[in-house]
Order: sequence, then C-alpha cells, then structure tokens
Amino acid sequence: MNDKISRRTLLRRGAGLGLAATALPGALAACAGSLPGATSGGTGRLPNYIAAKVPKPDEPGNHTGLASGYWHYPTDLVKSVPEVPGSGGDVTALVITYSPPPSPLSGNQYWQELNRRLGVNLQPDVVDEGDWQSKLPTVMASGNLPDFILLFGSVPQELAFLEDKCEDLTPYLAGDAVRQYPNLANIPTYAWIPTSLGGRIYGLPQDRGRMGDGMFIQQNLADQAGMSQLKNTDDFTRLMQELNQPKHGRWAMGAAVNSIYNLGFFQQVFGVPNNWSVDKNGKFTSALETDGTREAVSYLRQLFQKGLFHPEANNMTTDQAKNAFYGGQITVYQDGFSAFQTTWHAVAAVNPGFKTRVIVPFASSGGRGSYYLGAGTFGVTALKKASKKRIEELLRVANFLAAPFGTEEYFFINNGIEGVDYTLDAHGNPLITQRGQAEMTLPIGYGGHDYITGPPWVYVDTQYPDFVRTVHQEIELQLPLGIADPSVGLYSGTAAQQGATLAQLAVDKISPIVAGRAPMSSYGSFLQEWRSQGGDQMRKEYQQAFSSVHKRSRT
Repeated sequence: MNDKISRRTLLRRGAGLGLAATALPGALAACAGSLPGATSGGTGRLPNYIAAKVPKPDEPGNHTGLASGYWHYPTDLVKSVPEVPGSGGDVTALVITYSPPPSPLSGNQYWQELNRRLGVNLQPDVVDEGDWQSKLPTVMASGNLPDFILLFGSVPQELAFLEDKCEDLTPYLAGDAVRQYPNLANIPTYAWIPTSLGGRIYGLPQDRGRMGDGMFIQQNLADQAGMSQLKNTDDFTRLMQELNQPKHGRWAMGAAVNSIYNLGFFQQVFGVPNNWSVDKNGKFTSALETDGTREAVSYLRQLFQKGLFHPEANNMTTDQAKNAFYGGQITVYQDGFSAFQTTWHAVAAVNPGFKTRVIVPFASSGGRGSYYLGAGTFGVTALKKASKKRIEELLRVANFLAAPFGTEEYFFINNGIEGVDYTLDAHGNPLITQRGQAEMTLPIGYGGHDYITGPPWVYVDTQYPDFVRTVHQEIELQLPLGIADPSVGLYSGTAAQQGATLAQLAVDKISPIVAGRAPMSSYGSFLQEWRSQGGDQMRKEYQQAFSSVHKRSRT
C-alpha cells in the first residue's frame, strides 16, 4: 500500500469482497454473497504464478499471503512493460470511486500522460459509491457494456451474465499462457480464485492480500496492565475490566453496529469455521449453525452485561467506532486488517504514545486460535466479449496497470508526473502536490483505487517505517492460524440475491441477544428463520457447486 494514498483517500481496503466483507464479521460475510469461482479444493486451471523481478523489499514477503514491505521508495526502478500496449482506440471501463471525481481529461496532465503510455483513450465511467448499487445492474442489463466491468460484493445477480456477456479468459491466461502478460502472472494465485467459474477464468483480480479482519488494540495500555499476551477468554475479560474506565470517558470495547459487537473475532476464538465448513462428503455447515457461534454470542453477552461496551455501541457506524478508537474512548475494535496503516497514522497524529497492534486470536480455553483469511481480492473485473485481437489488447492494457511496486509503471500510475503531480523530498520519496490530488483520483491506481486490476499488495510507509516492520511481524503471527472460507468462488444464486437480507437478519436477531434485550434461547428461533428464508437453499447450492467443481477436477 502506498503511504501517500493512505493519507488521502484509502477508504476501502483488504477485506476481501468489498461491502459485504467489510461490514460483516467472518461468519456472516458469506451471507452477503461471494464472487463466482472455484474453491481451493478444485480451482480448475488458474494462471501460473511467476514472480516479477523488482527491487528487494526491506521486509520480504511471499506469494501465499505475506505482503512485502518497503521503508522507502527504491531508486533502482525497473521497466516492466517494454512496448506501448494499446493501438490508439477508445477503452471504456465501469469503475467505482470513493473519492471526488478527477479533473476533466482536457486539463488533466496525468490522465493525458496515462493515455499516451497506454496507447489508448481511456474513458472510465467513474461511479460514486453511493450510486453503485443502482448503476451496476443497469449497465449489466444494457446492450452497451464497457470493455472492463467491475464486479464485487453481492454481484453478479445472475450467473448467466458472465457466461453470456463476458469473455472466457482461460485460453489467454490459464497455466503458462499468462506469461504473455508478466505483471498479471505476478499476481498471487489466491487472488485469482474468485475470478474462476467452473474452471474458466472470467475476470481480473484486484489483490488485497490474504488478511481478513483484525481486532485492533491500544497495546500500550495492555502493556501497562501487564497483560501483553492473552492466552484465553479469562485473560481477555480481565484485561477489558482493567482498561474499562467509564468515569474517565474510556470504555474497553466499541463496535460498528453491523459487526455484531465484534462477533467475527470471537468466532475465531471459539473455533468457528470461516463462514462455512465442508466435510469429506461435501456437506456444508454454516458458521451460524455451530456451537462455537452460540458460545461466542454468549461470551459477548457476558462482556456487555459487565458494562465493558461503549454506551453508544448499539448505534455506532464504522467511522464512529474508528474515531472512538483513534480518540481513546475505546481500547479495542474490529476492522479490516488493511485498515492497519490508516489507523496507525490516525492515532500517531493524536497521541505518539499510542501503540496500535492487532490481537492474535487465542483459543477460548487456551492455546492457538484460528484466523479468518480474506478472499484475497477486492473484486473481479470482467471483460465484455470481443474478438481475440481486442481481448489481447485489453489484457496488455491490464498488464500495464498491474505493474508491481518497484517498477517505472507503478511509480507513474501512483505518483503521476514529476513537477506537476508530485515533487521529491530530500530522501527521494514522492510528495503529492495539490494538483496531483485533484488529477489522480482517477480510479485506476493502487492502494484502494485499482478497480480494473492491480499488482500484489505491499506495504510502504516513508513517514512511519516502524509501521512496515510491525505489520510484517503481525502478519507473520496471524497467517499460520489462517483458515479459508470454502464457499469463496462457489456460486449460489440465493447468496447473490438474498444474501444481504439474510445478513441483516443476523444483525437484527443476534444484536439484541448480546445487548440483553432478547434471551439466549432466541438464538434457536433465529437460526430456524435464517434456514427457512434462504440459509438451507444456500447450503444446497454451495454443495451442488462444490460437487460439480470437484467432479470436473477428477475428469
């Protein structure tokens, strides 16, 4: 991740499948739908991973989930795209933005230079996040599709859209075919899994790393309490009681309302599977149906009864929970792991003694907990059906946009033109100018903007190099505990069409139990309602998709 972006507009990162995965804890994210593709048990033919040659990172990573880290920008940039990829025509794209729109092309030197380097006239339809849910279905139903179509969250609503309207990229990218596009080959395999449907590749990923959510903590306070390492839920309860000081305007815990009081973290503690589990016979069980989730809800209920939650925890938005943590009104809160950098910057600006860390999940009764791995990609960008020549040109454009950190192409995409969009500080690090901030909100760059495709996730922080060292250590601690969601990449029409409703049902029914407004016994009736309103049908569809994928993988 680029530190300049984290200070500007990095609002959506690393939690996997966009809106659903960001808003909901691990066991509920699948309810909001997942992108089509194959499971880790039968992915079909994905692109072979071929590492790019880039400057050596200060904190080396790997292609299985440990992101590389850089303390500064390398000076020995490499060129990864020797020839102009395009042939001079228009290239259209449907992309989302969480930033103000870029300045118009006519006066935008960055955009003009990007077009020159791409060899195309890039014409993105930049859609504000507030309009996305209405815009995307309209575009999908139209007869005038753009070349690149971003899909994420609870879409596509209809499986037929990919099969009927979008290009099967398998002949272009599967196996060693991806060598024609070296920067795409450098994207880790885990990020490609959600792009595959029935063994066919239907899109390009935006890698967001392998990490899912994290429980952030003011570690300096835990250290002062003499409880730096938590071994079980008894330790956690004692620490929260120690840190809870309502008379001084500080509560132990807070939570965004849709996170159900940080339920996802405690599901990991109580040994709950990541969204779904699947046994050797292909039978799926929802995390909501496990004894572990009931135990996690019961434990949270006890914490609530002890007065350890902020009094506004029932109504907190995600931003309010973040701000309460930044300001020290709460000491722990759950967010996407990729919020680590913005959190670090925010609290460092308020209190230099604030030591931000992520709690490593422990087992409820002691020992190792589990960690929910993310889906690995923000979303999938499909390509509308076209001639072989046209698809190859679009893939060359995508290959340019996927240039990794340490390349000339990446540096330009993310920093623009020297003297116009950025200047260099005394150490050779780029500083974005006011004009650059206006020009470079074009949503094709890295660090949260790469909504066509992008390179592997990295961490770079020239302002706080200690952050890069810390986040690398934290990932190394969490990854060995990682468990994947077996439903990622399996298509369920019920999940796509009813998932958001089922997820809200869980929020509406479980939240009152935790807060003491409903008895624990009501969990059973909620579960029956969840099953009857679509949970059982999701299970059936995931089982059928899982069986179909594994059947094909054996033939």
